[in-house]
Amino acid sequence: MRARNWRRAGLAGVGLSGALLASALAVAASDPLGFQKVGALSAVPLGPFDPTTVVDVMPLLRAMPDRGVEGSLTTIYDVLPARKRQRTLVEGWGNCSNLVFGLAIELDAEGVDYEIVHMMPPDHFLDGQGHTVLRAKVALPEGPRVSLVGVSSASIRRTAGRPLDIDDLGHGAIPELTADSFRPEIEDWDRFYSPEFQSDLILGRMSSADLRRYFRFIEAVYVDLGLPPYVEKIAYDGLALVLGYYPTIHAERLAEARRRNPLRFAVQEGSLWTLRLAPLALVASVAAALYGSRRGATGLR
Repeated sequence: MRARNWRRAGLAGVGLSGALLASALAVAASDPLGFQKVGALSAVPLGPFDPTTVVDVMPLLRAMPDRGVEGSLTTIYDVLPARKRQRTLVEGWGNCSNLVFGLAIELDAEGVDYEIVHMMPPDHFLDGQGHTVLRAKVALPEGPRVSLVGVSSASIRRTAGRPLDIDDLGHGAIPELTADSFRPEIEDWDRFYSPEFQSDLILGRMSSADLRRYFRFIEAVYVDLGLPPYVEKIAYDGLALVLGYYPTIHAERLAEARRRNPLRFAVQEGSLWTLRLAPLALVASVAAALYGSRRGATGLR
């Protein structure tokens, strides 16, 4: 190929890959929650949860300030783990997902095994609807048991006297449902355990190993540029997702989620893979253009 052709092809590639990259960034930024959820979901089973550590969650939940409805309607966007822990676990702000992540950061520092469990209504979870709880081997009056922990409600739900676990979810009515509450609550968290909510759910699990890797990644790459927390979250979580550091949500019924949200899955999966591949194409195109320019400058054809 002649030097001039190398240069032309390289410049055309730069223009095309740059346009694709800009378009993918715009699509992802316009729907950051959908981009994050679609990119993190996987149909690969996580495997059995067999924790070797026990955590006493009662003192942690009792110490967390209860900000009531105002608190749960305040979304915490801080992405740096230390800041997220401060805003949620220490100050008590954030929705159910924020509070679970805050407690997860604390448990990660203590070396505790845990999972984050997402209860996702198939038609609405890409818009942020649903509920998030923690799963761990919890110190209970009857002894350590693997249990779901409602961090936002500061409670452990029980069915027929035993602590609720993931296999009890997503089947409609939960028999003989009760709750061990660790502080008074003014909010209605029972709606997430109602037969209506539980009858149609996609359940997703995040492992503590994946979350630990994500936390270390954010700590390693984070630079405080004084940006608003919302912008930082989009940028750093997006980077973690593109590079494969965002924790995987191992989901049941993923095919059902795709069937009921086909356009958003297609658009956001396309955006994710464009963000992963377009930079490589951009680098190759720049290299081709420079190669052509150098050959032309030295008189080579």
